[in-house]
Amino acid sequence: MRRSKKKEIEIFCRKILSLLKRRKQTLSIAESCTGGYVSKLITDIPGASKVFKGSIISYADDIKVKILKVRERDLKTYGAVSCEIVKQMVCNVRKILDTDWGIAITGIAGPKGGTKTKPVGTVWIAVSGPDNVKTLRFRFQGDREYIRYSAVKEAIRFLYREICAIRAEF
Repeated sequence: MRRSKKKEIEIFCRKILSLLKRRKQTLSIAESCTGGYVSKLITDIPGASKVFKGSIISYADDIKVKILKVRERDLKTYGAVSCEIVKQMVCNVRKILDTDWGIAITGIAGPKGGTKTKPVGTVWIAVSGPDNVKTLRFRFQGDREYIRYSAVKEAIRFLYREICAIRAEF
């Protein structure tokens, strides 16, 4: 990753942590195709431990079921890369780690694994806060590294927008 791109993501991570710290709120993450990349970037920031409780990297479907408590029948019905599954991932990681906010990411980074309806580059991201769950679907074009980087960047931006949308009570 180029230095300027990493710096942009670092700025968003710092803003997120600052907002959560000021609000006395916490964060957890469930990652699949990004393999812990978002968690790494968050924990690169000194003081992250004040708000970041942890993450679950559920790369394999059986871990989504056993650890994240995603419904197996929904995995079979919708597939791991779906709105239904990313919602369960984000809600359940928040419950398991007892946090105010959560991010979840699932996708197909490639180079193989895509289908006609879910081509390589399909990524679902969910953000859950105190009052709601929102999801976004992306179709990134590029190689595996670019798809994963794009998913991470969009997840962090999405979380930042959602945190900013909630008015802090002072």
